Amino acid sequence: MTSSFGTSRCGRPGRRARRFAGALAAGLAASLIAAAPAGASAHVVAGSSFGGFLNDVTCLAAADCWAFGQNSAQRAVAEHWNGSTWTIVGVASPPGAVWTYLPSVSCVSATDCWAVGQYEKAARSLAYAEHWNGTAWSPVAVTVPSGSVVSLLISVACTSAASCWAVGAGLPSTFMERWNGHAWTAVLTPRLGSEANPERVSCVSGADCWVSGMHGNGSTGGTLIGHWTGKAWTAVTTPTSHVPADGLLGISCQVGACMTVGGRGNTHPLAQRWNGSAWAVTPAGTAAAVLYAVACVSPRDCLALGGTRAGNGQVFAERWSRSRWRVVPARSPRGALTSSLVGVACVSAADCWGTGSYVKGSAAHSLIEHWNGTAWSIVT
Repeated sequence: MTSSFGTSRCGRPGRRARRFAGALAAGLAASLIAAAPAGASAHVVAGSSFGGFLNDVTCLAAADCWAFGQNSAQRAVAEHWNGSTWTIVGVASPPGAVWTYLPSVSCVSATDCWAVGQYEKAARSLAYAEHWNGTAWSPVAVTVPSGSVVSLLISVACTSAASCWAVGAGLPSTFMERWNGHAWTAVLTPRLGSEANPERVSCVSGADCWVSGMHGNGSTGGTLIGHWTGKAWTAVTTPTSHVPADGLLGISCQVGACMTVGGRGNTHPLAQRWNGSAWAVTPAGTAAAVLYAVACVSPRDCLALGGTRAGNGQVFAERWSRSRWRVVPARSPRGALTSSLVGVACVSAADCWGTGSYVKGSAAHSLIEHWNGTAWSIVT
């Protein structure tokens, strides 16, 4: 299960776009390329950097954010922002786990967060979740479809303590997981199509959620948009549903509006917007880049992050404002061979965080950047 948007590693289902950062950590990523903006340099402030990568970030408030990824020892890593510094927080592993991987996180309160991913035990790769109760992260078992030999949770979105959805990938089929306040249960999604590969999920309420992704293996099937209305997941046709090689890798929704981002043939940015009644392509420029994640503070203000695709790729960012996308100069660490941002969260239009990784020498390092409404700065 691979595609042009992801790289398989450690035997895990490899179509995952955000795992591009993980591929960097393993030295497997295809080169991304483009020069950093003129004069760009690393401005490092208080933070906790580690060997590895960060996939996702979520924020409850300006002084309460969580980021998740994996270190070079192939263990899940969590970092917390308290308003002044990022600090690594311990994450408990399931008993007997050889490695752990948590690529997504979502919070409903300071004492109720979920991270989802995968771990290996006895040569089996199994989906699982971690819960934050305000004091510690603890592993929680999930129920995967019968017959699954490999399973992974790749994105999670929560709207209340009793309502979360997680995107699942596995062999032989993809699936969704639903949290009802007591347990995680697998939900098959036949109406999304037999070749559906959802990548990320965004929820407005317990009865209004969207997934973005691709059909087939990401090189032939076109983009995927799925909608949950409280009864079933259903595929929604968009202008790129049947365009070969297009994929939607990130999504951010509010009431009556959604923005999705991804890539056209894995070489140029792609964005689509839901206005409450129809999906339409919003031209995202012709730069040689792919967008991996998007966060919107309103239907008129979004930030999308990714990486350039020529030579040694570097961080790439665009902003949706005044009904159009504009490239926002972004920073890459000084001396980085490659770098990209694959997760984004915004508290306001002037307070956003991006997470990813960069390679310097032969090693990958976690990367966190901050947007203050005017410019990006490297934090760690």
